[in-house]
Amino acid sequence: MHCIPHRSYSVKSFPALIYHRGHARAFRAWLFLWREIVERNRERCSAKRISGATPCAPTQKRFRPGQEPRLDGFPFIVHHSSFIISERPPFIPSAERDLVHKVDGPYTGGNRQQGGYVMVAMIATMTIMVAISAAYMRWSTDESLQSARTAAAMQAYYLGQMGIVEKGFQWLRTRPASDLPVGETVLSGKTVPGVGEYSTVRIFYLPSLDEGNFWAVDRKFRISSVGTVHVPYRNGGRENYAEIKRQAVLYVQVRNFCDYMYLSDQEMTHFNDRIKFWSGDTLQGRVHSNSQIAIQTRPVFLEQVSTTEDNFWLQDGANPDFRVPPIFNAPRVEIPQMAERLRQGASQQGHYFDYPGKTLRAEFRRGSVHICAWNTGTPYDENQCWDVVLHPHCCIFVNGPLEIMGIVEGQVTIGSAGTMRILDNIRYSDANPYTGVTSLQSSNVLGIVSEADIKIANTAANGRENSSGLGSAQTNPDLTDIVITGAVVALGESFTFEDQNDPDSGYVCACNPDNRGTIYLYGSLTQMRRGYVHRRNNTSTGYLKKYVYDDRFMRTRPPCFFDVTDENGHALFNIVQWGQGKENAVDVRYGNVVRYN
Repeated sequence: MHCIPHRSYSVKSFPALIYHRGHARAFRAWLFLWREIVERNRERCSAKRISGATPCAPTQKRFRPGQEPRLDGFPFIVHHSSFIISERPPFIPSAERDLVHKVDGPYTGGNRQQGGYVMVAMIATMTIMVAISAAYMRWSTDESLQSARTAAAMQAYYLGQMGIVEKGFQWLRTRPASDLPVGETVLSGKTVPGVGEYSTVRIFYLPSLDEGNFWAVDRKFRISSVGTVHVPYRNGGRENYAEIKRQAVLYVQVRNFCDYMYLSDQEMTHFNDRIKFWSGDTLQGRVHSNSQIAIQTRPVFLEQVSTTEDNFWLQDGANPDFRVPPIFNAPRVEIPQMAERLRQGASQQGHYFDYPGKTLRAEFRRGSVHICAWNTGTPYDENQCWDVVLHPHCCIFVNGPLEIMGIVEGQVTIGSAGTMRILDNIRYSDANPYTGVTSLQSSNVLGIVSEADIKIANTAANGRENSSGLGSAQTNPDLTDIVITGAVVALGESFTFEDQNDPDSGYVCACNPDNRGTIYLYGSLTQMRRGYVHRRNNTSTGYLKKYVYDDRFMRTRPPCFFDVTDENGHALFNIVQWGQGKENAVDVRYGNVVRYN
């Protein structure tokens, strides 16, 4: 306790004085001691009264500085209403010191040092509180700024997407398919009032040449754009702006015929017969027609169905099973009449075969194909035959009619100018022999193209005469069904079957019905005009359909295949991937850093 001038204090005011000086511990000690002193004094006075001695009289003693004040060993003089406090720290004997110890710990010899400790503690506490308040205010400010930055980052990314859609992709979509860019094209940006801007719209061609083979090219493009938003903040009383950037990236791929499970231009025959999808038909993959799709009973469509018309033709009671909502008024997909790219590729590879007046047969024998030519209209013979080894991305074209069958191992597209007949199963070596289902890890790819019709031949292997008389009860796979793995394209007419028991065709089977099994097509189908694969002749003639899309076609196209265009000759595209771009080392080097989430 600090030294107090030598004067009297009221007993009532002394605790207030001690509290005023911040000595709570001293006050508690004083209160306890004071009670003990008063109690002893009373006992002593009572003893004097009993013994007849002179009773206690209230006295007041004052002590000069330096004089040892004592009253029964205490430095305080207690009487009716006042006591005296010495200027220096009091000396307390051991007995009384024990009383202090009981109240608030060992006596330290004075209160001046204790007061210093309290003051230091108070200053430290206030400093900590000020620091905590400042940190909280800074945290609140940083949190607000971080929230603003997060919102700005999203805005910047959407601005980048805006640049891709309205500048980059729109520019690419309006280019002729034959004039798509090679290399990089840079377009100007745009300011969006009240939001920010997008800039650096780039279109970059991504060649996917496999071992330098042009006929395996798959045209992809990367479109990117950088969105920028400015976030205000204060620094030293001045308002500044933080620049937030995000780069959006879109990868697109030129659409190909093999991207469709089923694609047709016309759904009506030359005789204006409406061919319908019906119960028993299951299509797994994208379906599109440039005309009205007809449906009866309950076919199953497992993926997207689209048409250029505004509705379907539905027979009474039709209840199709669409697993994905259909799209109406879709863009038209043009189907060319000639396989120019396949012709050109086969010619450059030395696999273009032109034998006027002859029919050719190609039997695939895993890594090669055995080809024979004989006079059209005569029985098949092998007087003129040769083999073609299936090198990577092989393209073969026959300028005339062609028959095919066999087991395929490799990547090949085979085509013909005339009608193509499928004599037996034609499938990959690693495909399921009964359904054609192929592993996603398979490297085998097949394209089957005709500039006329593609017909399933009426052979015993393909279920001729009601699957050798047993129809749907036939269990020998060599006498029923047909398995086809590959992308099938009939540019001139249809994918259909021979000998439909139509009296006008010159062939009517004595069997009734003439159920030849099921077409197991694992791949895709494109045709100019929809062809019959089932008729009501002889009660029932033809095939059921089990068409399943080969997802590998989205990443691996058959060689020398066809890109898809609209009616204006502009390429159509598949969206491969949306996202934020990877950091570009050039941007980092030149300080044009784009942040990425």
